Amino acid sequence: QIMIYAIALLAAVACIAGPAYFWYVWYQTKEELELQKVKLQSQIDNVETLMIYAIIITVVCVVVLLLIIFLRSRIGLMVTLFKEAGFMVMRMIAILFTPIILALFILAWAALWSFVSGYIYTAGTATDLPLTGPTG
Repeated sequence: QIMIYAIALLAAVACIAGPAYFWYVWYQTKEELELQKVKLQSQIDNVETLMIYAIIITVVCVVVLLLIIFLRSRIGLMVTLFKEAGFMVMRMIAILFTPIILALFILAWAALWSFVSGYIYTAGTATDLPLTGPTG
């Protein structure tokens, strides 16, 4: 339970610090651009792009913060689900090997596909050979 609260707290801090950093970088870049006598179009575009990124990350982080605030009452349910999932994994330990086995099958299929593709690629071009048979 402490771990879940710690993750929620770290997510909230990140949702405050992330947009603040992006807005700080945008402000610093904008101030540096205003001090220059010659402004390149790429520099102006960079400032505008930083502002767009800052707006996007601010909106996303506000949504995440609202989710954390309004769904904090569901943390007890989440703790119970994690405990139950932990018990199930300990009882069915073989379920942990399923992704590994699947990855091995995928690698075997990719190796077979590569071998066949390489064989076809190096086969050369088809040529028309005259038929030879018994003369009679």
